[in-house]
Amino acid sequence: MSDAYGKALTAYFNGDKKTRIKVESSVVETEYWNIKEFFHTWEQMSEIEHRALKLCKGRTLDVGAGSGSHTLWLQDNGVDVAAIDYLPVLSM
Repeated sequence: MSDAYGKALTAYFNGDKKTRIKVESSVVETEYWNIKEFFHTWEQMSEIEHRALKLCKGRTLDVGAGSGSHTLWLQDNGVDVAAIDYLPVLSM
């Protein structure tokens, strides 16, 4: 299985700001997502993200942190947070 998400995150982080991933499904049309959408700021986050992040208190574990946008916001707002994710492309 390919780690398209991990490869796209890595490419974006390394400077390829036009990186996209192809999302295929048997129930909807194929879409292409710009990976930059996963590197979003507080202002770009949805209302549900705002509500969830505001509920975080004390020591927090961000499981499946991806690009780390939520982790960074939590750190900037005084939450003691650790982030974990598994990206096979980075696991050697």
